[in-house]
Order: sequence, then structure tokens, then C-alpha cells
Amino acid sequence: MPSKRSFFNRTLFLKNLGRFWPLWGCVSLAGAMLPLYVLLALLGGRAGGSVTPEDFTNVLYQSVTIFAPGFIAVYAILCAMAVWGYLYNSRSVGMMHTLPVDRTCLFVTNTLSGLAMVLIPFAVVGLLLCLIALFWGFFDLMAVVNTVLAVLLLAVLFFGLATLCAMLTGHVFVLPVFYALLNFLATLLEALVASLAETFLIGVGFDGPGNFVFLSPLIQIYERFHAVSERLSSNEWTSYLTGMGTVALYGLVGLALLALSWLFYRQRQSESAGDVVAFRWLRPVFRYGVALLSGLVLGRLLYELLWALLFQQGYYADLIPMCLCMAAAGIVGYYAASMLLEKSLRVFRRSWPGVAAVCAGAVLLCTLTRMDIFGAERWVPDLDEVAQVTLRDATLDFTTEDTQLVEQVIAAHQAIVADRDYIRSISGSDPTYQMGVQETRYVRLTYRMKNGQTVRRVYHLWVTAERAAAPG
Repeated sequence: MPSKRSFFNRTLFLKNLGRFWPLWGCVSLAGAMLPLYVLLALLGGRAGGSVTPEDFTNVLYQSVTIFAPGFIAVYAILCAMAVWGYLYNSRSVGMMHTLPVDRTCLFVTNTLSGLAMVLIPFAVVGLLLCLIALFWGFFDLMAVVNTVLAVLLLAVLFFGLATLCAMLTGHVFVLPVFYALLNFLATLLEALVASLAETFLIGVGFDGPGNFVFLSPLIQIYERFHAVSERLSSNEWTSYLTGMGTVALYGLVGLALLALSWLFYRQRQSESAGDVVAFRWLRPVFRYGVALLSGLVLGRLLYELLWALLFQQGYYADLIPMCLCMAAAGIVGYYAASMLLEKSLRVFRRSWPGVAAVCAGAVLLCTLTRMDIFGAERWVPDLDEVAQVTLRDATLDFTTEDTQLVEQVIAAHQAIVADRDYIRSISGSDPTYQMGVQETRYVRLTYRMKNGQTVRRVYHLWVTAERAAAPG
């Protein structure tokens, strides 16, 4: 008689819930304080008058948009560390993989138990609130459905992301580091590269999440997912959610991450327990990734301490010292990553190809940034691309959509960009402020483009009396 293949093990599922009950139990108990407070307020007549379904809806929507994303993002990694903790101990992983249960069944069961631990506190709090709302007559079914759906999608996203990180590492303390990096790495790198560009280029800099914010799900969700309240009449309000499409899309991404994690789990070696990364093909990515972050962070710090404060002339960085500082910091990061991977301090022999690659990367990154290969310093929008512009300086502060004013602002912006070599040279000469002879002007331009993007440019300009009197 052929044996049946099982995709779920009830005993393991219940064992996970029973073993880690302090985690989800304490969180559920803490969350139950909210409906208890609401109940006591209603019983004591301190609920601010009669509670309406609109009030109940607004509370749910505010909670799921403001509190839920951040809480689930943190709580999901704790649940993932609990259910996948056996992967990081050689004895535990050997025992689990010798059980008469295949890896697919183990993965499905652990994933479902982890998701259950994420959702149990929300189920407890939500059920108590719904019972109170039903008893007092301010229950709103559609608001409950939308809230439950949003929580489910957020749980799948962040637990899927945490599970993927759990498959990529063999060390329990590296898991939250990988998880934090995957959540914020894109925005962090964008900020670091923009900060580097700001030291070389005029007007550019990091002004908030940019084109790659979608790779940082928590930031993107907080930017797109909101609760909105609108007045219908003098006595009626309505509340609704915006950005549910974004949350739904990220929920699908979470399912894809779980599928990818399953593929990694099937290929993962039990002997990888204790390793920083669980797959050999990931080792170069980790090594050079740490070198890149070290160069961008520690390299900038070295430059500011060893060169900018002592030798730099003017506002803008010197290329060669910046290259040297970033290369030195990148080498430190390269060797630190190598020591973590090899679990040894003896990583210097035959390492020159990697060191050479790090140095070449540092020089290339600084040189290409200084050359402005993407044209960030030279960028000026076309008139038909701009929906609105804001100009601020010492004497002006206005926002306009008028075509003629927008055209004048763009013309002024074009004049500044065309004069960028002079701006850099006069800034480098470190002029002294003299009333009526030479003064500094601060100009900030903010464009709201028709495609929905916002672009900002900030200029610090030295204006001399001779220069101002010259034609043009």
C-alpha cells in the first residue's frame, strides 16, 4: 500500500505553540489591556458620550496603519527566531532532520506555527474589541474585515522576510541583522551614496526616501498606508483606508519570499549551523557588501576626521584623499567579514585579489560620483514636467503652479547650474563675509513633478559685489 505524503504535522505545530507560549501569551496579555481599558471606560461612563460605529472604525483604522506595521515587523522576527531556532544548533538540526518527516512538511508546519504566533495576539485583542462593540452596538463589519485583511497581509510579508533571512544564515544573532538590512538596506545605501555625492556635487543631497524606497517595505507601507477621516455633514464622519493595494502587493511578495525560502531550505546543508551565511555562493556577496558599507560609513568618517577638518579648502571634498579613506575603510570591512566567515583571524594570506578589488571599487565609486555620470548636478527640469515649484531663500518663500513663475524659477535654476564651476571655485577659496562686498545666499528649490515625484535642490552661493554688477 503506497504511503501518503504529509505536508503538515499537527504534533509539531502544537509543540511549537506550547513551547513558545510565553512569547505569544505575554504579547496577547499586554494587548488585552486595550479592550479592558475600553470596557472600563464604557462601564464608568467615561467614553466621551455615546460611541458610534464611525468611532469604532476610526480606532481600528488608526491602529492598523500606525501601530500594526511597526509592531508586526519587530514581532515577526522574534517568532521566526523561535520556530527556526533549531537550524542554528548542530545537535538540534541533526535531530530534526532525522525525524520521519521530510523538509517540506517541516517547512510548512513551522511556517504555519510562526504565522499563528504572529496572529494570535491580534486575534485575542480583535475578538475582545468586537465583543464589546457588539454588546454596545457600535460594531462595523466592513471595518473589521478590512483590518483583518491588512493584518494578515502584513504578517505574511514580514514573517516571509524573516523566514528568508533565517534560511540565509546559520547563526541566530546574525538573523536580526540580515532582517534589518533587508528592510532598510535600499534606503540606507541611497542615503549614503547621496551623502557622498553631496560632498562632490553642487545642490544635490539626500532629501528623504527616493526611487528605491519600494525595496524598504516598512518605510513604503508607512508612506502609502493611511487612515483618512472625512466629514460628510455637520454630525457625520466617514473613515477609510488608503494604500490597501500597496499592502496587498507586499502580501503577495511575502508569499513569494516564503516560496523562495522553501527552495533554500531544501538545499540547505545541516552542517551550516553556526555559520554566518548558510550558502557558499552568498559568501562573496557578504564579504564585498560589508566592505561597501564600511567604505561608505567609516570611509566618510575617516575623511572628515583626518582630512576635511585639517586640510580641505572650501565646502567640497578632495577626490584623492576621499578615495584613500574609502579604500582603507573598505579593506577593514573586507577583512572583518572574512574573519566572521572563516571564524578565524588568519585571513590575510592570498587575500590580495579581494583587497585590490575593494580598492578599485572605492576609486571607481568616488571618481564616477565626482564626474556626475548620472547628471544629478546638471539636472534642470523641463517646464512641461513640473506641476508645482517652491522657492525659498533669504528674501523669498513662495509656492506656485503659475506657468510664468515656474518658467522664471527654472531659468534661475538653469543659471545657477551653468555657473557651477564658478560656485565651486569661489566656495573653495573660503571667502570672508564682508557686508556689501561678498555675502552668502541660501537657495532651496522643491519641484513637485507631474509624475508624482518630488525633487529638491539646495544651493549655498557666495555673491560678490563685483560679480553681481557684471552683466548677465
